[in-house]
Amino acid sequence: MAAAAARRSAALSAVADGSSTVVDKHSCRVFGRFRPLEDGADESPWSIVDGREVEIPTATGLFQCRLDAVFDGETSQQAVYEATSRPLVQDLLDGYNASVFAYGQTGTGKTHSIYGPVDASHEHRGLALRAIEALFRHLGGLEASIGGTKRVAGITDVPPVVRASYVELYNDAFNDLLTPADVVLAEPTAGMDLRLRTAPSGAYVEGLTEVEVATPAEIFELVAAGNARRVVAGTAVNARSSRGHTILCLQLEQRVAGDDGAPCVRTSKLSLIDLAGSERAAATEGLDDERAEEGRKINLSLTSLGLCVQKLTTAAKGTAVHVPYRNSKLTQLLQDSLGGNTKTVMLFGLSRAASRLDETINTLRFAMRAKKLQTTARVVDAQALRAAAAAAAPSAAPSRRPSHACATALPLQ
Repeated sequence: MAAAAARRSAALSAVADGSSTVVDKHSCRVFGRFRPLEDGADESPWSIVDGREVEIPTATGLFQCRLDAVFDGETSQQAVYEATSRPLVQDLLDGYNASVFAYGQTGTGKTHSIYGPVDASHEHRGLALRAIEALFRHLGGLEASIGGTKRVAGITDVPPVVRASYVELYNDAFNDLLTPADVVLAEPTAGMDLRLRTAPSGAYVEGLTEVEVATPAEIFELVAAGNARRVVAGTAVNARSSRGHTILCLQLEQRVAGDDGAPCVRTSKLSLIDLAGSERAAATEGLDDERAEEGRKINLSLTSLGLCVQKLTTAAKGTAVHVPYRNSKLTQLLQDSLGGNTKTVMLFGLSRAASRLDETINTLRFAMRAKKLQTTARVVDAQALRAAAAAAAPSAAPSRRPSHACATALPLQ
């Protein structure tokens, strides 16, 4: 028994550490987006230089921040998608995991950038919806290859499968946004306060609903239903403030062939992460206890996120450090997206208002730190996957597919 366990561990470790894999060392790509100025607000003296650098005069000198790109309030949703997320669709098809974060102070348009109106015909639909549309266009029009693997009749001709899950972390509890309506009607607490579990492949939310989808319209319907369940409330600076973090995960399964022609299922995932906005303590003053507690929980989880990013950028310099992912459920679940097996993009929401200048500068400082993040994205070749899965075969299969965990793949039986 011990020897078998050792063999399974060694085989899975060989896959995890990059043996027999395609490995891509990836630097986090970071973007900023200014929201149009709110009515009646005074504008801060900011400027964008060559589309990449923000300059803001301050009492202590000129603040400068250079990112991969910076968008002003007039930039279209399509242009933001093209720059930030379009390349990730091809990465997903090639077998890599990919993550998109929307981060920033409350009221800076993060949810608008990610989702916008959930309507396929609306010009302001967000980057998540556009990525979904592009994914299905690719899946419907594949020609010579899929996932970088040579097509083989009877193997890669099998249609790929896409599954969706949607979860909210609200007041430090995971709530399933896709729990069927009839289940919720029968049991109002169904899908709420789900447990975070760990597995060799990473952390996942136990019992999270996964829905197999065949068209963008099916996902849009799920997103619209999930968004209706999100906790949203008014605060001093945002009339419709998201009170929890959400993660929409699309998992793609493709049937691929190795050099020996044997079939294998390769999985990759796209995680779309809409973080609740950071809030100054003053912004929660005068709010009822429920709103104030939400603000505290949001800020605590974002503080943990910031600490993990700080430690990861220190580690990127070659210094051995402990990264405290377990300080927060948010960072524990997103460990791969921050420093693991994924290609990561971060989009920072920014305010043009003079009254929020300090927060904007702090956000940009964090964005500069995030640019130093390094991840190692892997596509495991079919033969390595079969060897690892064969070694792991004696162990009991889990009763439920882990969601938001590191991508896995299994040989076809």
